[in-house]
Amino acid sequence: MEKKTASLKTVNNEQLCEHFTPEHYRQPLRSFEDKYWPRLTPIPLKEFSAKNETNNRSIESPSKLTKFQLVLGVISSEPVQLARFLKGLTLIVGHEALSTITILIVANRGLEKAVRSTISENLPNGIRYKLISDKDYLPNATLGAFGPCPQTNEGMLDIVNTRTILQKYLSAVMEQNPGSIGWIIDEDMTITPRTSSFLAWLPEFQRAGIDVLLGTYEGDSPNPGPNGLRVQLVDLLHNLERLHNSGIGGRTGLEEENKALRKAFPDYYYDLSRKHKGHLETPFWINLNELGKTTDEVRKNLINISSAILKGVCFTRPLISNIPNQPLDGSFASCNRGGNTVVFNWRALAQSPNLAIHVDYITGRRSDMIWAIISRYRNDMNIQRVNFPILHSRAYSPKNELVRSKVVGEIFGSAIFAGLDAFLQNMSQRSFSFKPDEMEEIASLTLRFRNQRLFLLRENWYRIQGLIDALEKHNVDGELNNLLMPLRKWVTQENWTALENECSNLTREHIFRFLNSMESSITSYETTRLLPGWEVAGQ
Repeated sequence: MEKKTASLKTVNNEQLCEHFTPEHYRQPLRSFEDKYWPRLTPIPLKEFSAKNETNNRSIESPSKLTKFQLVLGVISSEPVQLARFLKGLTLIVGHEALSTITILIVANRGLEKAVRSTISENLPNGIRYKLISDKDYLPNATLGAFGPCPQTNEGMLDIVNTRTILQKYLSAVMEQNPGSIGWIIDEDMTITPRTSSFLAWLPEFQRAGIDVLLGTYEGDSPNPGPNGLRVQLVDLLHNLERLHNSGIGGRTGLEEENKALRKAFPDYYYDLSRKHKGHLETPFWINLNELGKTTDEVRKNLINISSAILKGVCFTRPLISNIPNQPLDGSFASCNRGGNTVVFNWRALAQSPNLAIHVDYITGRRSDMIWAIISRYRNDMNIQRVNFPILHSRAYSPKNELVRSKVVGEIFGSAIFAGLDAFLQNMSQRSFSFKPDEMEEIASLTLRFRNQRLFLLRENWYRIQGLIDALEKHNVDGELNNLLMPLRKWVTQENWTALENECSNLTREHIFRFLNSMESSITSYETTRLLPGWEVAGQ
């Protein structure tokens, strides 16, 4: 074991990433242990856990195969992430259901050169592409083509604006290619064999009259990292206690316990669930035998990977998506859009921008879900959700998830989404020009949901403080300092007071202003066409 450790001192995350390209996805766990064991990171652990627990089951193709043109859309703000995504596309080149593959890539401001280089080095042969930079979208922004989008070239655009820009271009390409299917994916996603096996079913959903299909994640949660801290710290504590008391042996059947808990608690990975609370203190068990051959080795590797929790990596509770045997029967109406969205009707992209509420310097998150709300209730789009999985990986992101503005923005975005959704479910709404009494009702609902979310967050805040103290028992020689020290700084009373005050800044006036702006922003977006020059080469 000493020899193996010494030979791997230079192994880094990028090399591990290369090992987990799709062509290696099915390799046995043992080959990975032999090559990279001492530097195990959460993503390989998670991928193999997910594979083992689902038996890596792919879905059979439909009885009638229909070929289609696939138009991918992705936004790049981190070219390193984009490189991994592009390499993963190798898995679908030559797919039996795809006649052509085109990809549109929106480069955030200042990144055109880096993104162009990334495309050149990593895009597989056989895929057409168009890079959309500020030189392309700024002239269109001045015409109102993207709704309330900044019209200068200063600073990076936020996700609200880049999503809207991508949608406008993607709708134009789809309109010019009748029958094509659009697929919007976040750049920190990876296509897996399970993802690929589902593609042949997409024309079936198109024939069924569905306008938009919302897919699911495997791997890491899309929620801000702090919103999954509690459950993973509970898991870490219980697994360290189990290791201390029983070594790597002990109880059996733990994988079956995990499966039962996932079935009982759908939000098993999420601290702020409004559906249930039983998952919060019920531990998920790690297969310790996959982490080493001795108790000391397992303990060391478990501690080494634990700090990935700070990035939002779900190393103890990876999301697992159970693919339905009959996908059409497994779909249901939803507006919970995320970073895996399939579009069959180009008008769904052309008729609504992404919109977000703004409170002082904080922009609300979940603009993609606000888009789904508008598309469903205003534009009468049939939006369905199904377990169409793609792997979400945060392990290689340089971003720090312990950011207060991100948590506050999530509370703002989730509250306005929940308020609108609750109001519109009982309305036959076709215009988003709300009456004063309607705005009052939506505002009251929004503030109520904000307060509920803040209450749940406060409960978890204090519980995390207790878990940090409990984990200190296992912090021999400061081994857990990389995890515990940032957490102690995060869950201070001072930080909580600041977070609570920032959440309280959301007032009825902010909500009224947002609601009053929605219809005009939508109209500006849907009535403005792109200037010539957006076409993909060879189209």
